[in-house]
Amino acid sequence: MLQVAPPAMQTILDRVVIAAAQLMAAGSLEEALGAWEAHTARFPSDQEALQARQQVEEAIAARERAERHARLSAEVRGRAAACLAAGDRRGALRAWEGLVSEYQEDAEADCAAGRLRQEIAAEERRAALAEV
Repeated sequence: MLQVAPPAMQTILDRVVIAAAQLMAAGSLEEALGAWEAHTARFPSDQEALQARQQVEEAIAARERAERHARLSAEVRGRAAACLAAGDRRGALRAWEGLVSEYQEDAEADCAAGRLRQEIAAEERRAALAEV
């Protein structure tokens, strides 16, 4: 059965939609979330508002994940470079693999880890042949 919001609630919802959209366009996701939280606290059965609030929460989570990924990626690049400068390929590999384990979509980390695995394997083959 179709539920129609009372006119007063619809007017409030329209204002919240406009305000939240403006805040999101300005990059103020937390403020947009606050607008939706205030509205859903007042109208807890408003499914449209609940869905919009959830979308803003997901956008915030995605932004935070991307920011964390960028920070972690920079840290790993530095750590891996320091390991390689010290001749520690395995340390560099561990650093890149740690990033790949959390961010499988990170092509740079995956490629660097793959390259290091190949280099380590080639080094081990050379060492084994030298023992013969």
